[in-house]
Amino acid sequence: MTPLSRARYPFLVLLAPLVWLPGGVTAQEEPLWKLDSEIGGSLFYGASRQTSVIFKTASSYTGTTFQPEGEFVFEYGEGSDNEGNTFVNKRSWILRGGLRYITGGLVQPYVNAEANESFEKAIDLRTILGAGAVWTAVQGESNLLELALGGTWERTDPAVVDGVDAETTNLGRLSAAMRAETPLGTDHLTFTFSGRYQPNAADFNIYTWQVDTGLAFTLTDAFSLKLSLRNLYDSQAVGRGALDNNDGRILLSFVAAVR
Repeated sequence: MTPLSRARYPFLVLLAPLVWLPGGVTAQEEPLWKLDSEIGGSLFYGASRQTSVIFKTASSYTGTTFQPEGEFVFEYGEGSDNEGNTFVNKRSWILRGGLRYITGGLVQPYVNAEANESFEKAIDLRTILGAGAVWTAVQGESNLLELALGGTWERTDPAVVDGVDAETTNLGRLSAAMRAETPLGTDHLTFTFSGRYQPNAADFNIYTWQVDTGLAFTLTDAFSLKLSLRNLYDSQAVGRGALDNNDGRILLSFVAAVR
């Protein structure tokens, strides 16, 4: 199997949640402000102990022609070897901001910007500017399906790693993304999905993708518990000195929502 064939797999992952969602778009009245905050962690034992914690907050404003959105994510993790020595194996943050133009139809243009740093991916600073369009395929009281296509410009300053001579890179990427949610047989259990695939426009063998799938159990109108699988892949991470291109976590989180 060629690397190009493997690079196409994320497109299939992005389409998978369609089987759970009914078709059609229905009107939905939403409050002006949304704010979701999440704090969670994971704990694994085996050949080595690994723990991680995550803090995530996202907000948006609706009801006007322009809809701003923002998100901040911070994650920290530690591991230990068989001799009990503890070391940091994860430390990253992501700051995102975006603006949609609400046309009144199903397709809305957007622009966004992002900055992030990742110890585990050997990124000192990555900045991203993007633009494209979002298609709202399904929107109802409890169902949502959004598909987005666009392009990004990306600059990556690598972290300093002993023995690795990595250079700053500038890339133009294509971007395909999906966001979905739907109840699973009860109002208290919700399936959520978000995914993004971004290949280099000039070489599809260079790509990143990330997937976040989850099951959220509603405790009250404002609070819920969430079990999620987060997976991020960067085909150039090892070349910058990272231990692996892939990074995955299973997290149990507490979510508070203001709507």
